[in-house]
Amino acid sequence: MLKVLFIVVNSSERLDEVIEALHASGVVGMTVVESAGVGRGGHSGAGPVLVGLRRLMGRNRSHNTTLIALAEDGVISRAMAAVAEVMEHFEKPGTGLLFTVTVDEVIGGAFGGEAR
Repeated sequence: MLKVLFIVVNSSERLDEVIEALHASGVVGMTVVESAGVGRGGHSGAGPVLVGLRRLMGRNRSHNTTLIALAEDGVISRAMAAVAEVMEHFEKPGTGLLFTVTVDEVIGGAFGGEAR
């Protein structure tokens, strides 16, 4: 079964270690995207989406890196464990997060052309 792993790293200090852990786990390729977080903090009567958009447009947004990797379930499980260790299991607030999504079909890329 194919899964896609999303990792949001809120500090560039550990980014190289995270990428090395992914490669050591068997991940052969990934997409790296500079991203901005808008999901934290209180609001004064405005809905959370509006507050998030205001932050995105303002100066108080957090700069993150989002890594996206597609691989077989076993590789993704090893990668998650390795990244969690590097990131100290994301115990500190604002460190980042990781999650997976099951992939039903793929067209293109390293997995393209294969019936899954």
